[in-house]
Amino acid sequence: MVTTPELQVSMNAYSLVAYSKVRVEEVGKKGDNYMALVRRLIVQQSEKPFHMVVKIAPTEQMARMMMQIVQMFNNEALIAFSFLLRCTHMEAPYECIALEDLNQHGFAIADRFKSLTRDEVKLIVSDLAKFHALGFVLRERDNALFEELKKGLQNMWGYYDNNKEFKAYMHFVQTQVESVLDSDDDKRRIENVMQSFTSEAKHLHKSDLSSKHTVVIQGDCWTNNFLFRTEDGKPVEAVMLDYQLARISSPVVDLQYMIFNCTDSETRKGNYSEWLDHYYDSLGKQLNLYDLEVHDVYPREKFDDDLHGYAKNSLALAFILASVLVREVEEVIDYKEGGMDLADMEKDLENMSVSNMKATTAKRFKDRVHGIVKDFIEYGYI
Repeated sequence: MVTTPELQVSMNAYSLVAYSKVRVEEVGKKGDNYMALVRRLIVQQSEKPFHMVVKIAPTEQMARMMMQIVQMFNNEALIAFSFLLRCTHMEAPYECIALEDLNQHGFAIADRFKSLTRDEVKLIVSDLAKFHALGFVLRERDNALFEELKKGLQNMWGYYDNNKEFKAYMHFVQTQVESVLDSDDDKRRIENVMQSFTSEAKHLHKSDLSSKHTVVIQGDCWTNNFLFRTEDGKPVEAVMLDYQLARISSPVVDLQYMIFNCTDSETRKGNYSEWLDHYYDSLGKQLNLYDLEVHDVYPREKFDDDLHGYAKNSLALAFILASVLVREVEEVIDYKEGGMDLADMEKDLENMSVSNMKATTAKRFKDRVHGIVKDFIEYGYI
């Protein structure tokens, strides 16, 4: 068995070195995971194999700095200790987190190039309502733990306010989005949203920490962070993964992030309002289990106001993800396994431009951007 130093540390952390037969498999392909190396470990035992999945931090120093790896793994470890009872090993630079291998229970990832369906979104919305309800319950019943989470969870977007490399990347995303838009009015809207993103994110984070209507959010609700189990070809259960971007914020941040990064405009048409209503109804039912009323802890008027108040931030995030998630395996620039040279950043961005995309990728990007802009205008968000 051949292992990397990072994987060897993971095996030591979970006492797997005593087993002579441990098979290691890669999980996913290039472009499926951006913050960690993910491996499946299959341990041969006397009775039947034991499966587990391990998320391993990249050790390359520049990648760790640019992606705020220490903060990201600390976030997930804090959520693991507070809610999920997962096993973690947090010795830098070999941080790792062990997960149950849900493939063994019939769960699988969806195709990130396809829109999630109406029913898949409803399953996720129900799970988000359960997760967010826990935040409101903690506020009411265990405020000490909630304050600990508020203090411990780090908002990665706050680290980028004065980061020139990130600002250069935001400018790149803005130019790529504008390059596929026809309307000058739309381009001006996007310019305003993108140029104010880091300062707006910092402002929202400050207000989030003082608001009584914020909870622990998952923070990175895109397709690959959900697994689905189907019966007779229909989705019946969803599981949410990855809490590295978890932070204190409004529940609508997760909702908008998920809906506008996981669905296309055609699927949103006729379903968007239903999804929002389903979320709010589900949140109310979850809170009722703890003798709390949703209109007391998160009034519908506040929920609707937040949808508008966080919309520009959500729009910028949708564009950031659009420039990455539409790419085929061979088009992905993945820094976590190799060196990251800031001197090459300009060249890398040029290689990522729309003009250098495959024709199918460029169309995918253009369709996604047009759909997002159209819907944000239609919903009165911009």
